[in-house]
Amino acid sequence: MAVEISKEIKLTGEALQQFTAAKIFRESNEHKQSLCFSADGQRLLVCDHHNLVVYDCTAMTQRCQVLMHQFNPEVVCFTSRTDRLLHSCTKSDLAIRCLDLTTRQHVRHFKGHTDCVRCLSFRPGHEQQFISAGRDHKLLIWDLRTREYTQRFHHLENPLLAYDPTGLVFATSNKTNRIEIHDVRMLSEKPCHKFNYKLKSTANWTQLQFAPNGDSILISTDHSWCFSVDAFSGDFQQSYSGYSNEQQLPLPACYTSDSQLVLSGADAGRIYAWDASSGKLMAVLMSNSLHPVRCLQFHPNMAMFVSSDVMTVFWLPKANGQYEFVEKSREPTPSTPPTPPTPQTPPLPAIDLTNDQDQDDEKDVQFVGRRMNYPLSKQLMRRNRLKRRLALGQEDDSPEDGEVSDGGTATTVASEA
Repeated sequence: MAVEISKEIKLTGEALQQFTAAKIFRESNEHKQSLCFSADGQRLLVCDHHNLVVYDCTAMTQRCQVLMHQFNPEVVCFTSRTDRLLHSCTKSDLAIRCLDLTTRQHVRHFKGHTDCVRCLSFRPGHEQQFISAGRDHKLLIWDLRTREYTQRFHHLENPLLAYDPTGLVFATSNKTNRIEIHDVRMLSEKPCHKFNYKLKSTANWTQLQFAPNGDSILISTDHSWCFSVDAFSGDFQQSYSGYSNEQQLPLPACYTSDSQLVLSGADAGRIYAWDASSGKLMAVLMSNSLHPVRCLQFHPNMAMFVSSDVMTVFWLPKANGQYEFVEKSREPTPSTPPTPPTPQTPPLPAIDLTNDQDQDDEKDVQFVGRRMNYPLSKQLMRRNRLKRRLALGQEDDSPEDGEVSDGGTATTVASEA
């Protein structure tokens, strides 16, 4: 079988200097709280305290907007499906909710935290499992099929969390002095690896993230620097500094998709980029915003990244830029018969959940099930009645005692004299 060769832009400092704001959205005047790409990279999810917005990453268009005034979410993430997402709630019961964008209903509530959730991460390559960490110092492992958490870690303080790209291990932190590595195949309170640190700075850790190649862990802080450590040995690797964070906000940082560069948000809409191994500053990108960059994430498999403050900005390489290209080989997909083109579905309208009754989990699930199963049950009843009529027609055209006639009334036939 032949191997297909494709060319992609090599993400160097010179290439990143030629990135520009290709599309800008401003859904509201609120600062964005969280953003997340879907596993396949086709969708982007952005949230503030009153809105969830889903974008199409290929067309860079808005697909769906959900009004969330009642829940005031702070963190969001996609499940393994692009039509279902998880979001936190800082009001009422503080439960994590799973929202189905097709039926426009919450299909399940996950109750277990007693304070606001600060981190949500769905396990890569798995269809059901995710982890949450809250300000109540709890780290909980969940399964979408049940309301109760399946595992609890309660020995941590102010925990952060991150899955590695394979989904086989996850990292969590305790304050600013320890990182623990857990294997999902043998979960227990005792980690597989534990790395202790003693930092001179008083900065608080605000984010953990594995590099896409799984070799490093990036730690963000609420000061003007972030740093990386070896994911296997825990050894300090490099620090990245020089940007402004006057308000000491939890500014985000991320790796590029090839793990070669580190990006971080900064004040006045600026984005800094360093070489991941040397820590050398490679580029500083500026947008038209005057606000600190609150959210930042690089696309998992495209030369694109998205930043958010009050606005959501899609960054792409300039069309007339000078770039180096790398060749990547991949196995071709089996040929399939051509399918007729399907009409393009229009964008979903805004969904207003501000008047949601916040019903019990079982009621929500049962309601969806009844609505889905009712047409099937009605069809089966009609088919059974038809079978009985055909069977009776071979012997007697009249219905049996107690049989329901076509008119829907019960009749009784007298026996012959």
